Amino acid sequence: MNARYLFVSRAVVCAVWLAFALPVSATPTPSNPSQPAVKPVAAAADSVPAKPTPWKSLSSAQRQLLDMHREEWDSLPASRQQALACGAARWLSMNGTEREAALERFNRFTAMPQDRQELLRRRWQEFLSLSGREQATVRDHFHAFQTAPAEQQEALRREWLAADHDKRVAMLEQLRQQKSQRH
Repeated sequence: MNARYLFVSRAVVCAVWLAFALPVSATPTPSNPSQPAVKPVAAAADSVPAKPTPWKSLSSAQRQLLDMHREEWDSLPASRQQALACGAARWLSMNGTEREAALERFNRFTAMPQDRQELLRRRWQEFLSLSGREQATVRDHFHAFQTAPAEQQEALRREWLAADHDKRVAMLEQLRQQKSQRH
């Protein structure tokens, strides 16, 4: 297996996962079209020890949003403090439509069985482990999938899910050939 195959394979797996995890109806439209609707988290964050985030360093809006954690804030792990602060900042930067879509995704996620949640978390970590260029390719593929007619999306989902390993490899090879013909 060569590196190019692995990259395309990972990109397609991520794109397919994104297609299942974030259907078109639940994908928010950014209030600023030049920015992505969801800001990616740095993949290296897990390898660097997090520094504590003092409660007083949060904006007043973040403190108000995170008030339920005020009493326990100093005892939370630094990585959890940073995640909460980042999540609060992201929430506060969203418009009403984006917040509604985020709540819908959150409710769908928490309603899933635990094993499905773990699968989605692993796939998200796989996506985060990709380079910036690879993530952009996955996003491009996902965007192309999203903008395809619903019938074509469903046909692609069925074909991918029904395919065995050899068929998926052939599908990936076909995508690679189509891409090289375009460039």
